[in-house]
Amino acid sequence: MGAIGWSLLAAISIPILWLLIRLLLAYTVSPSYSGRAFLIQKAKRLGVNVTSIPDAAWNEIVAHNLRLAKAGAERGDRRDRAWRSNLVILLEGEAIEIAQLLRGEGNKHHPGCAPQVLANHGVIRNGEELA
Repeated sequence: MGAIGWSLLAAISIPILWLLIRLLLAYTVSPSYSGRAFLIQKAKRLGVNVTSIPDAAWNEIVAHNLRLAKAGAERGDRRDRAWRSNLVILLEGEAIEIAQLLRGEGNKHHPGCAPQVLANHGVIRNGEELA
């Protein structure tokens, strides 16, 4: 097989291998682990100093939203049955709320658990960031 053949084989097999790895990870990595990574990544992109928030707070926020996503999928109609998609939507909202809380803006539109969790862990007090 010449260089063109090997290039063609690589061009075909790399995307297939990538897809198989993604599918494998989607069903083997726990939703709490991947949810926590997603929430932290989203918060970082929004300018949050993620090291100022304890690990226990991240875990609690993800656990709460995971319960909400699964509960919504169990009792919801057909479009709400995809709890993983619901979890992503909920965590995006939490990340936005965390960023706004830490900037001192607060968020009255998203009924997330972040304000209470962050207050319980001493990150904020009455909607204001602790210095």
